[in-house]
Amino acid sequence: YLPLAIFSHSILSWWIGGSFAAHTYLLVRVMTVTSVSYLVYDIFYNIYQSSGKFKVNAYASLVGAMTLAILLFILPRHFGLLGVVYSMIGMHWAMIGFYGLFLVKNRSILLGSR
Repeated sequence: YLPLAIFSHSILSWWIGGSFAAHTYLLVRVMTVTSVSYLVYDIFYNIYQSSGKFKVNAYASLVGAMTLAILLFILPRHFGLLGVVYSMIGMHWAMIGFYGLFLVKNRSILLGSR
């Protein structure tokens, strides 16, 4: 992801064209952050899924959905299409925060006990 974030303008210019790259390279950079935040979220999701804590995943999804709904109402007005991507990052980090708080209170999940 790092090369894509750093060289997004050059890659898009070579692949599609300079005028397109000038308008979209920032979006590609921010989307790489979204992808990384999803990967971090997915680690927590898989920990709870494999531990049989399906309700925790359901609550995390609820927190994520509410966060996304609120952010989609606010951020696109100020940032346009980038606001949608920022909303996705916010949703992932809200869910990661929820998982982290639950994990602090239930460390035994990491040991394999229920």
